[in-house]
Amino acid sequence: MPFTMGLDIGTTTIKAIVFDTDQGIIASSAKSPTPLSHPNPGWSQHDPEILWQTIADLIGQAGSGYTIDAISISSFAEAGLPLDDKMQPLYPIIAWYDTRSALQLNELLNQITEEEIFSITGQKPGYSFALLKVLWLRANLPSILNRLAKWVSVPDYIHFQLCGSLATDYTQASRTLFFDQTTKEWSERMVVLAGLSAEMLPQALCSGSVVGTVSKTAAYRTGLSENTLCVLGGHDHLCGAYASGGLSNNELIDSMGTSQALIMITDHFLPATELLREGYVQYPYVIPDTCLIKGGLKAAGKALTWGKDIFQASSQGLGTAMLDTYSRNLPYWLPFFQGSGTPGREPDARATLLGLDANHSGEEIFLALLEGFAFWLRSNYEHMIQISGANPKQIIAIGGANQNEILQKLKASALGLPLTVPSIPEASAVGAALLAAVGCGIVNDYRDAPELNKYPSHIVHPDPAIGEILTERYNSCYLLVRELLGSSNK
Repeated sequence: MPFTMGLDIGTTTIKAIVFDTDQGIIASSAKSPTPLSHPNPGWSQHDPEILWQTIADLIGQAGSGYTIDAISISSFAEAGLPLDDKMQPLYPIIAWYDTRSALQLNELLNQITEEEIFSITGQKPGYSFALLKVLWLRANLPSILNRLAKWVSVPDYIHFQLCGSLATDYTQASRTLFFDQTTKEWSERMVVLAGLSAEMLPQALCSGSVVGTVSKTAAYRTGLSENTLCVLGGHDHLCGAYASGGLSNNELIDSMGTSQALIMITDHFLPATELLREGYVQYPYVIPDTCLIKGGLKAAGKALTWGKDIFQASSQGLGTAMLDTYSRNLPYWLPFFQGSGTPGREPDARATLLGLDANHSGEEIFLALLEGFAFWLRSNYEHMIQISGANPKQIIAIGGANQNEILQKLKASALGLPLTVPSIPEASAVGAALLAAVGCGIVNDYRDAPELNKYPSHIVHPDPAIGEILTERYNSCYLLVRELLGSSNK
């Protein structure tokens, strides 16, 4: 019976799952908090050795009693660390959301424009990318850079600990700000801006590519077999989308956890200035010869938890029956608890509640907050299809926050599209396990691997009556206020 393992290295939690490819379910799992320290205000970092030991322990716990054919990694992106010529860490892993390199962004933009960066990398530059972290080290700890032999992303480092070989996948490479989307190679222009050379970065390959086999040392530490293949995975949102059936051009995936990512799968790189202007990014998907357009909103799921607590909207009290009284008289939310996200990306924007009166209940205020997230989704959907010319037939909703039944109905009705909600637990880890199945030959085609997953999905159909009210409220208030917000920040 073939088993693969998926690791999901998350911002707050690391998970290891054993996937039974015959039964199509998770056979075993283990999880642990992601080790993290905050040595200074705005700084967040991971100790590489502690991270590896945590992961090795989880592999041993989840994999005990199983023969694992292949292992793959889903991970947050943009975090990275320097290695010396013996492949030993020179500095802690700087977390993706660490703000220490914010000052280096102006330094970079004095040498190259946002438009040039986007045309090469498909990314809108920000302090989270590896290039900016390297510039920070160069400015503050030049002795570290003088000894640097390789700069690696987190899954690259873990694969090296497992098999002794260095490689990175296209999705992680894209989130360094060093990767040329046209050539699928490291961009000499971008690498030189950081004072590095292409040889200081690992080889970039497609997700699903084999890196090597587990070393004797790692086999002893983790309990894996020395025959276990190490297979490249991908950026966590994309692995989750892959496991959930995101396979085809024009597919739309709404991933809503702590933050929200909206992903549209495309068949080519489209460095359109409209994408940059609205804050979207574009880079390879985990399936060869596919690409994606990605938008996002920070603090989305966190805001839902906050709203439920503040307005005492319990899961029991706020059932789908409340939609029977959904009306035009609710207040309006702009759910921008940590910036407006796409389209437009106004980082200083904050949540706004409009039209509130003393007759509104806490549950109605919370319902309006859910509606605000449906409006945000519709706004991004309209921008994405206008720019790309895509024509999605459905939307796939994944992530813990998307399990809210009212939110599901509001989103389906706002877009007028069926909403498919998979029931896969740990979708990102399962996505990595499915890529491992591709790498070790359990399946021969990337588009066949998600069919191994036997967790059912359910479809939420749009409600025309709710859709009519949503459209009226969206056109009469949400778009107007959002436009005013954008104007006030220019």
